[in-house]
Amino acid sequence: MATVADKDKLQGEKFFELAQNGDKVLIYEKSQKAILYRPTTNKIVDVSRIGANPEVAGAATTNPEAIKADEAQQSPATIALYNGTTKVGLTTTFATSIKDQQDVKVTIKDEAVKKDYAASVVVDLSGQNSQAADQLAQKLGVTKTTTMPEGEPKPTTDIAIILGQDFASR
Repeated sequence: MATVADKDKLQGEKFFELAQNGDKVLIYEKSQKAILYRPTTNKIVDVSRIGANPEVAGAATTNPEAIKADEAQQSPATIALYNGTTKVGLTTTFATSIKDQQDVKVTIKDEAVKKDYAASVVVDLSGQNSQAADQLAQKLGVTKTTTMPEGEPKPTTDIAIILGQDFASR
């Protein structure tokens, strides 16, 4: 979800012709639809297919000041947890330790390809949840990165964490 912050910066983009400041933009990637909703009147202003109207998808990136993401309304960052050691149960232990953190959600728990990670690794894959990635890296006492270690597959999550021996020995 995003909010139209400056309708004047969206001029020339068909989907936003009827937009007013304060309108909400809901984008549904799976169904490829975008909805322009006006909370003040409780009405839908426009609906468009994203694939059929590329301006909708590009509006947020070409005019970032015009549409601001609603931080409180965003979905939690998805996390892939990998055990990079031979110690059993690390991913479950770490997932339990962050279960109350509302800005993250563990969606994958698996084994890393390599089993000899000395230090844990936090990878901010999407770049959309930098604060959550920073908090997780701080919790593990490591620095976050933006690339997966060589040989490890890239998951389809926002953040990947490979738990190393430093976490296993706690």
